Amino acid sequence: MLVVFGMFQSKRPLKMTETVALGTMTIILALYTHAGTHIMFLVTGNPAIMRLLEHFCLVLLPAPAIIFFAAMTENLNSHLVRITLWLVTGNFVICLLVLIFGITDFHNLLILSHAIIGIVIGFMIFMYIRELKIDKERDNRYRYMLLAFGILFITGIIDIVRYYLPGWREDTAAATRIGLTVFFIVLLIYETTSMIDTNRRSLEHDIQARLARVDGLTGLSNRLAFNECEEVLQNGASGRCAIVQFDVNDLKKVNDKQGHLEGDRSEERRVGKECRSRWS
Repeated sequence: MLVVFGMFQSKRPLKMTETVALGTMTIILALYTHAGTHIMFLVTGNPAIMRLLEHFCLVLLPAPAIIFFAAMTENLNSHLVRITLWLVTGNFVICLLVLIFGITDFHNLLILSHAIIGIVIGFMIFMYIRELKIDKERDNRYRYMLLAFGILFITGIIDIVRYYLPGWREDTAAATRIGLTVFFIVLLIYETTSMIDTNRRSLEHDIQARLARVDGLTGLSNRLAFNECEEVLQNGASGRCAIVQFDVNDLKKVNDKQGHLEGDRSEERRVGKECRSRWS
């Protein structure tokens, strides 16, 4: 849902990238944490495929994670993002070659994937510290997302450490599942609040655009609306149009003698009468 919403509903490119990356990361995390479950075994029926799925999820996970974090902190053009994508691509190619030619068990390459994840976490911490120095005032949604990422990273590191400890290899994603649950709850709150805020700003923009192009007294389009309409007509390839122009006189006399309120009422009556007579 996040991926589809980001691709087809987000109006801003940065927000689209953030939402799609977040949805992709959530999908990969869900596949990783469920790779060793009975449900996945019923789907695949092959333990080797389950191990392969778990491994390649770890290989690909840093890419959407760094893209989402960079888009959220408005650092999408950072060199750290490019370095991460090159590391992930290289790791993926190595694992694929090992799998195709049978050089060694791809399980032995987990240390490389873990190292890349650690490097990417360091990149994110660096980007966060740099962002705090640039802009120290961030809204609560931003802080909540960083808290959710922190919990997810901590639980992921716990699982990585547990993997290298003897006797802990039966379920190497137990802590990550807890972190993913917390992360997903905060994710729902963040995206819901973000969408509501985006819709509110869009509504405010539409109201401001209308107020800028409509005369508050008569309800007619003003000079700005006329200029925009004229530009559309000038740039049109073909078609015909008719322009009617008229002037309302003697309003100053009414304002001077009877006041501006009466002049406003007089203008409303005059404009309405002129419009009805002209168009009839």
